[in-house]
Amino acid sequence: ELAPPPECVEPLLTSEEFLTSLLQGYNHQTESMMRNWAARILDDDLRLPPESSLDGKLYTIAPIDLFKMIDQQFEVVDALEMERSMHTLAMSVTEVLQDYCDSVHV
Repeated sequence: ELAPPPECVEPLLTSEEFLTSLLQGYNHQTESMMRNWAARILDDDLRLPPESSLDGKLYTIAPIDLFKMIDQQFEVVDALEMERSMHTLAMSVTEVLQDYCDSVHV
């Protein structure tokens, strides 16, 4: 008989250990991507001159772009029903936003 033992045939995708590892990798990749995007948004914001509103107030679109990027990540987690990742994503977003604010105020 060449058949593997039944305990080795358990579907890999239902293994709790595998799912945990997969989610950790996804969460790490998402945080890294958000940090890179936030840094590029900030670089562009500091490099380009601000725009002026009709009443003469200066503004940039960087915060809008940043929050769009963050919203997209929450939409992905919500669409995939990845409840286990929602809290981790919220914590990552909090850290990314804090780093962005710290960089803006330097």
